[in-house]
Amino acid sequence: QADPFLPCWIGKGGLSHNAFGPVPLGKAGLSSLTVMVSSLPRDYVEDLFLEELRDAGFIKKRDFECLEFDPIGGSCIVGFVNAGVMRSFIAAFDGREMRHASGCEFVVACL
Repeated sequence: QADPFLPCWIGKGGLSHNAFGPVPLGKAGLSSLTVMVSSLPRDYVEDLFLEELRDAGFIKKRDFECLEFDPIGGSCIVGFVNAGVMRSFIAAFDGREMRHASGCEFVVACL
């Protein structure tokens, strides 16, 4: 459920970001703020995605609690520690070209 006190905006990829709220995330059972990154190429592996995150300054356990990567579905769900970090991630990645997959852009949507 969306939090009416958090801002709504249109991301670089043209998506409306307004559904910020605690959501249980997968097997880990964590309750955190989550986004889904989609349109990942089939050959884009989890290590490449983590490298993109690290190079942009996002560090596991400090900035995000959980990452569920689905290479077959071409998506990844990321659970962040707070709304500020999640907004920073969206601003940094939504619509940005992937370094390891030329011509492909990250598409980020809030869950």
